[in-house]
Amino acid sequence: MPPAQPLPLALDGEAFSISAVHLSREQASGAAAGGFAVAASVVAMFLVGQGLALGSVTDDLRAETTLVRASTPRSASLQGLESDRQRLIAFREIEERTNPITAAGAAIGIVALHDLTPSALDVEGDTLSITLPYAAVENADTLISEFENSGYFYDLRPRTEATTQTLIMEMKVREAAPPLSVDG
Repeated sequence: MPPAQPLPLALDGEAFSISAVHLSREQASGAAAGGFAVAASVVAMFLVGQGLALGSVTDDLRAETTLVRASTPRSASLQGLESDRQRLIAFREIEERTNPITAAGAAIGIVALHDLTPSALDVEGDTLSITLPYAAVENADTLISEFENSGYFYDLRPRTEATTQTLIMEMKVREAAPPLSVDG
């Protein structure tokens, strides 16, 4: 490999001198005008590009707006939605109210705590009747107390049937009774 050779640079030449280049006033104004023209054309092209991009974005937004407007319900449709909402509210209120059928589960749970099995369950209007074995007469006071304390029932009327040897408890079901809890 050949040895390294220094480049033939003349550091004291015109290219490395600190002195200003001698330009005439006409040459300097021409160079400034040319630089301004180049800068102005670059800025103009940039702004044209931005305008085209903005036009494209505007077209996209216009298309999306048209799509949203087409899928947005009109005022007549809003009235239909409001009536549907009102119906849902009414159904929810009905669902939250206690009726004899939903209270039957509470009654069966109470008698099951005393190891009793109902032989019949009857619902008529707001009255629930539960038929128990005759042996339940011994616990009648406790059962009545538990039915009333559950919050589901009131106006309890126990009666016995001698022919079938059963205890029948008739009770009214409260509206919107509180749910049963373990604590009672």
